[in-house]
Amino acid sequence: MIKDSVTDEVIVVVAGGQETDYRYAKLFLTEMFKPGAPSGWTPGPDLPNALTGGKIVATVDGKSLIFIGGSDVNEKNTSEMLKLTCSSSICSWETMVQRLDFGRRNFVAMLVPENLVNCS
Repeated sequence: MIKDSVTDEVIVVVAGGQETDYRYAKLFLTEMFKPGAPSGWTPGPDLPNALTGGKIVATVDGKSLIFIGGSDVNEKNTSEMLKLTCSSSICSWETMVQRLDFGRRNFVAMLVPENLVNCS
């Protein structure tokens, strides 16, 4: 879930994946659901690359989502990290400067609270 930085509207997000037909084509798609809205799932901004097997983690403030890793159309694991932000119901992905040390897919990712981490 992400919160719009202007309206504070909560949006549920699904991104990437693969079709279940014989090709198992990777997806660029992002779909969004606004609880309480009559429209159900609606298209969001496409990912910069078609990816499957990546993970999404919300930032601490809930106003950004980070799409981490995944596998591209050539089955190559990516080390890219993509950031989704929404402002006044306009959402967009951007490629982050930060990257994973090693490309990966189908892993576990989670937000770890700062008070549980000693990085000194």
